[in-house]
Amino acid sequence: MTIFSKNFKAILADFGDFTLTKIKTKYSGCKFFRDLKLWDRFFFVSTIFANAKINLSLAVTGRRSDGYHDLLSLNVPASLCDKITVCEAEKDTFKTNNAALLSDNIIGKVTKYLKRYVGKNFSIELEKNIPIMSGFGGGSSDAATVLKFFNERYGLDFSEEKLRNIALLFGADCPFFIKNRPAIVSGTGEKISEIGGNFHKNLAKYHILLFKPNFGVSTKEAYRKLQSKPALYMPKTQAIVLLDQLISSVNNFEPNLPLFNTFSTIVFDERRELASLHGALPCPMMLSGSGSGCFCAFQDSDLETEITRIIKSNLGGDVFIKKCNIP
Repeated sequence: MTIFSKNFKAILADFGDFTLTKIKTKYSGCKFFRDLKLWDRFFFVSTIFANAKINLSLAVTGRRSDGYHDLLSLNVPASLCDKITVCEAEKDTFKTNNAALLSDNIIGKVTKYLKRYVGKNFSIELEKNIPIMSGFGGGSSDAATVLKFFNERYGLDFSEEKLRNIALLFGADCPFFIKNRPAIVSGTGEKISEIGGNFHKNLAKYHILLFKPNFGVSTKEAYRKLQSKPALYMPKTQAIVLLDQLISSVNNFEPNLPLFNTFSTIVFDERRELASLHGALPCPMMLSGSGSGCFCAFQDSDLETEITRIIKSNLGGDVFIKKCNIP
């Protein structure tokens, strides 16, 4: 029996009565770990998951004097997730299965910001499952999830309010993912009001299909186009009425939810293949965020096959489609 197998079997025996403190205490000076540099691999590798979001309703109510836009949105988490692996390392490295993110990724910006508090280097690997430029909030979720992980893992003791304020530095969608519950989002994205009652429970009864065509929409470009069409801004009083109607429809578990998105006019006018789905699908469908990702919400699970067929027929076989739930 080799030294490796003897040591490894002894260590595995402790896992029958596993406590991290016990393992750390017993093996912190173990030459086996130290020489093979396995200590970090065993105890300082963490895998976290960053979920998507959808906007059941998104009303842009105007442009502010500072150039930002005010909005009123109903955001909900979706179960589609990016997988992020974090490990302390001798130098910072970043790997991902999406080459488009290698030169400019939001996770790197967050870890760079947090170095002032943590003072360590990290090897980070991102398995990107949420499509980019989709409106599903993948980048924002990655940023907020890493921020929350560092706060907990390294005992930074940031309050929820401070986490939201830091998250806002990296994007208007980021603060939502700190609490990561169905919520009304307003201001530029910094005001989060969780929805109480049976809303979450009733919403979870719906079947959700996310889909994205083989093209994306730049959020910056979408807002630029919206700015050139100020008539599309919705008065806040009207946005509140639509939002109340949507919440009431979910609470009553109505089959046809009154979904709304200010950006749908811009995106659907330019991409008629998306607009055509409105009349073709047997259920409500709407853009999420500034697109180009969309979603369907329906009650009858038997509709999934037909909905998928229609989406592929309109958008092509390379369309991204994923069934999700509301966690």
